[in-house]
Amino acid sequence: MGALVVSCCPGGTTSNILTFWNRGDVALSVTMTTLSTVLAMGMMPLNLWLYSRSWTHDVAVVPYKEIVTTLAMILIPVAVGMLIKFWFEKLAKVIVLIGSVIGLLGITTTFVLSVIINPSMFKASWNVWVGALLLPVIGGVLGYGISCAPFLQLSHSRRRAIALETGVQHVTLAVAIIQLTFAQKKQFLSELLVFPMLYAPFLIVLGLAVTGIFRLWLVATGQNKNPETGGDKFAENQESTGNPEKNGVANIVAMEIDDEVHKNRS
Repeated sequence: MGALVVSCCPGGTTSNILTFWNRGDVALSVTMTTLSTVLAMGMMPLNLWLYSRSWTHDVAVVPYKEIVTTLAMILIPVAVGMLIKFWFEKLAKVIVLIGSVIGLLGITTTFVLSVIINPSMFKASWNVWVGALLLPVIGGVLGYGISCAPFLQLSHSRRRAIALETGVQHVTLAVAIIQLTFAQKKQFLSELLVFPMLYAPFLIVLGLAVTGIFRLWLVATGQNKNPETGGDKFAENQESTGNPEKNGVANIVAMEIDDEVHKNRS
């Protein structure tokens, strides 16, 4: 049941941070997080009822206040950041650097606290540990695999964003749902909370490991420069402008200009 609740949750702000660190399409990541959070207001109760009705009659209590708070935490910083970058571009770069450091410290602190506060998770059976470990991996692999479909024609940065968005779930929301739904069943409640408590540190460790491996690969291949300067050939801005075969509008304009030049010469 704990695994089901976590799986039904939308993505959280952690996926946005990991997407930024892995040079993914942050705009796409934020958009997916926002849409999935809005849709969760209706889809989460439906999915939980649909998949859990065979073994429990408890109706899931969706914490709408928590969902609205999550939306505010996503949209307000994004709006402020857009305004700062528009008016003070140099200041925006400094804020991005500071924000990255704060994000890393926040994720590390969350990992340490989750281990200290929830020692009971070490008593869980091995299959719960394996499930908590594999859930983000399976979600990320499926997301990246589907985004690689040829007819989608998505860039590498967007594939990374989709993979992280599908692999990272909002653990805090899952914990809130479990606590509200099974508040009267204290013993059952503690058992249900084991899975999300294990999932959270596994998610952090896997996210940092993937980021570290990706960054080392960039250094090893000489692509560790700022994507805005063209250092990362997998960055979105280069893929949208560096491949003339995909830039159909530019090709049409170029062909029309060539035709006009030939006409004038003749």
